[in-house]
Formats: sequence, structure tokens, C-alpha cells
Amino acid sequence: MKEEVQRVAPKNEAPKPTYEVLEKWNLVHNSKDIAGLCEVYADTVIFYQSTYPLSKVISSKQRLFDKNPNFHQEYDHLEILPVGDGYYRFNFDKMVWTDFADDDYKTYPSYLIVKRIGLNWKITAESDSITDANIAKRAKKNGPK
Repeated sequence: MKEEVQRVAPKNEAPKPTYEVLEKWNLVHNSKDIAGLCEVYADTVIFYQSTYPLSKVISSKQRLFDKNPNFHQEYDHLEILPVGDGYYRFNFDKMVWTDFADDDYKTYPSYLIVKRIGLNWKITAESDSITDANIAKRAKKNGPK
């Protein structure tokens, strides 16, 4: 008697981002690679609570590098969470040195939101909880317009 084998179609799960997305973002910042930055960000980015075209995000990064030629950043405590509709949130601590020659750095509880666009993961939002809290305080103080 022949045993009946049930076949189950493989689930077509959408790919999930890995730490390499954050690693590439970090690398292009530390090497001040403007072309690389253009590759990791989407065409439109919610950048510290305001929506900007890629060109404005890139010019902001260029000003940062021009003002701080020894800029360096590192990250720690990465957590990747799905937030719906194919978006993922990377929560992490970002340590920033404006002058990497000294030991003085600031830590920011930061996040990126990414989405797969074509074959690549693109950053659609960037901010940190300190900036978000400051913006919320200002909005509350100023009230509705």
C-alpha cells in the first residue's frame, strides 16, 4: 500500500530587514559617502518629524559633515520591529562624536523606519526620541494654529 504524502505549498513570506541595513547606513555616515547615502534613503523621507525630498536630506547630511569633519557614529542595542504595511522600525542607541579624536560623545535613543522598495531596503524615516519629545513640547506650548 502506497503512503499518501500531503504537499504543502511553501509560504511566500516577504523578506525582513536585517542589521545589515543599519550597518550600511552607519558605514556611509562614517565614510561621509554622499552617493552611499543616496542609496540608503527613499526618495521622500520623514526626517526628524518633517517630510523632505531626498535632496534636502542629503544636503542636511553634507552640512553636518562640513561642520564636523571628524564626525563619527556608532550604534548599540538594535531592535527590529514590524510596524505594518511592510515597514520595519529599527530602534537603537546612536553614539555620536563630533570630533572622533576625543572621547566625548552623546548618546541618542534613535530610530529608522525602512521599507523594501524594489530590491533594496530604503530608509523612509529617521529621528530620535529626544528630538520627538522636544517637537511635541513645542507643539503643545504653541497650541493649534
